[in-house]
Amino acid sequence: MKYDRKGLMRSISDLLRLTGVIVFGGWNERYKQPKFIENAALEDLYQKLLRMVDHGKLNEAENELIDYIEQILTYGEERENGKDRQDMSVLEMALCVYGYMNDKEDAFLCENGYSREEIQDGIEGVLSMYGISIPGYHSRLR
Repeated sequence: MKYDRKGLMRSISDLLRLTGVIVFGGWNERYKQPKFIENAALEDLYQKLLRMVDHGKLNEAENELIDYIEQILTYGEERENGKDRQDMSVLEMALCVYGYMNDKEDAFLCENGYSREEIQDGIEGVLSMYGISIPGYHSRLR
């Protein structure tokens, strides 16, 4: 099935923006500093993941991100109050990483064995880990 790649890129951007509005009450534009940057450990991890992406290690960056999220959420379940602000900061960081991946050119993604569909699936997977779903959005992108 053929479809417009730029359209998929825009749809993923729309998904990120919609998720940001629903979950965080707004989505930081590129020129604004995301809230998770206030946490030094998350800032370090974020910069590391972006460097991995820039070096073409998108799958490895995603795997490290997912492992980190699983650790945070597992720890969160062990706490009496469940998820806290740290958990949501990690979600925001994950969405920013996928947004960064989505900004890459198709040729870069292809050259490094990654696709926009994987970006979309990654976003949906992370949202699912947090118990968030946007009904009907997946079918709209495909």
